[in-house]
Amino acid sequence: MYRKAHLWDAERLWFTPGDGAPPAVPTSFGRIGVMICYDLEFPEWVRLPALDGAQLLCAPVNWPAAPHPPGERPGEIIRVQADASINRIFIAVADRVGAERGVEWVGGSLITDADGWLLAGGVPGAFMGLSRPFMGLCHFRARYAMVCGRRTHERRSSDRI
Repeated sequence: MYRKAHLWDAERLWFTPGDGAPPAVPTSFGRIGVMICYDLEFPEWVRLPALDGAQLLCAPVNWPAAPHPPGERPGEIIRVQADASINRIFIAVADRVGAERGVEWVGGSLITDADGWLLAGGVPGAFMGLSRPFMGLCHFRARYAMVCGRRTHERRSSDRI
């Protein structure tokens, strides 16, 4: 079981944060990592399932809309693309859309490939249709050897990442 580790805003009034790392679960499609909403905002947290062999990271999110320059994508979308590229992992995000109780939501559901390029979505509030098929998850580790090339011996033993 996974419990959200990073609580956003007033969530700490009602919830206790989890302390376990995000899991990477073996499936018939490959290893799938799971993370919840605000946990996705912490690069070191996204790296954990990647190091555990996840090929796809899935995250339900509630991204509240915030001002951004005209013609630019919201920062949340850009960060997910960066996380995918840096960790060489596909990422699928299911975001809330529309308005509820006075809050506008980004509606930024998306799927990125392991280079961080959008396969689907990434346009706030738009219908997300898959624009091209996924590259096979089992094939991607041969192309993206992030874990194989990572040097850990130079890190302090107290470092998790």
